Amino acid sequence: MRRSHREIGKKRREDVVFYDLELIIGLLFKHHFLYHKRVPVIQVVPVTAWSEKKAAITTNVKMHPSKSNGLSKKSIADCLQTRPIDHRQRLVKIRGRLSSAKMEAIDQALKIVFDLDS
Repeated sequence: MRRSHREIGKKRREDVVFYDLELIIGLLFKHHFLYHKRVPVIQVVPVTAWSEKKAAITTNVKMHPSKSNGLSKKSIADCLQTRPIDHRQRLVKIRGRLSSAKMEAIDQALKIVFDLDS
């Protein structure tokens, strides 16, 4: 089930969404709003299944399921695996929303990945 362009425009930075990809379908998106108006590509952080090994990686952010985030099992936001996608073609469903604390943890992990100053 595809969403209309109008529904897609309502998504927010902290939304947990499903994207139509072959292997990883649960993604958390991040994008720059000015750029996004002209180009339909957004950077996403994939959300994958939790494991002890993945949880030990500094740039992975642990996420527990809740009604607000829409996750159904313990997961990891894998900030090392960011990638661009065309949101017009791939957005399937907005699942939930992350807390500001969880977004801060993801921001910190991305600062490490991209070697950005605080």
